[in-house]
Amino acid sequence: MTIEQLSLNFDAVKSEEWRPVVGYEDLYEVSDWGHVRSLDRYIATVGNPSGKRLLRSAPMKFYIHNKVYHGVRLSREGRHRLWLVHRLVLEAFVGPCPSSCQCCHYDGNGLNNKLENLRWGDQASNEKDKIRHNGKHNAAHLTVDQVREIRERLKTWNKPLYILANEYGVLRQAIKEIKIGKSWAWLP
Repeated sequence: MTIEQLSLNFDAVKSEEWRPVVGYEDLYEVSDWGHVRSLDRYIATVGNPSGKRLLRSAPMKFYIHNKVYHGVRLSREGRHRLWLVHRLVLEAFVGPCPSSCQCCHYDGNGLNNKLENLRWGDQASNEKDKIRHNGKHNAAHLTVDQVREIRERLKTWNKPLYILANEYGVLRQAIKEIKIGKSWAWLP
């Protein structure tokens, strides 16, 4: 690697902006690149004369939520909670989630948590984005055409829903939510 390449890599790292995680301001930070790190802090310990030990700042390890999104486990006062990274980024850099909105990824990649790829949007626009990028609807793995076909079949369906679900390779709950209008409601 040349000096110029090293310099470019260093400049790229320097440009990453960090902000406190909302609700965990003294414990964690999130970057506009979608990284999360813990901050230096003292934690209570048993068997230590001082009763505390220094926990050093470190990058947080991600888990994959629903095979689609990065998540992290944050703790405060001994309580742990799982958070989706895209939500932490938007709350820190844009502000709280507006009523009836959710996080949307411009490129359709739920693992790309860079601020430039995220926005708050309503469910209908988020579902349209998902279809535009991969032709399918979140975890149900159904296409628009399949949902229309399922709706048509449900008009005269008198068998258990799990039979239809097995045909399409989804859970019975996915068919039930289509039937009652809970999911895919935005699709005319």
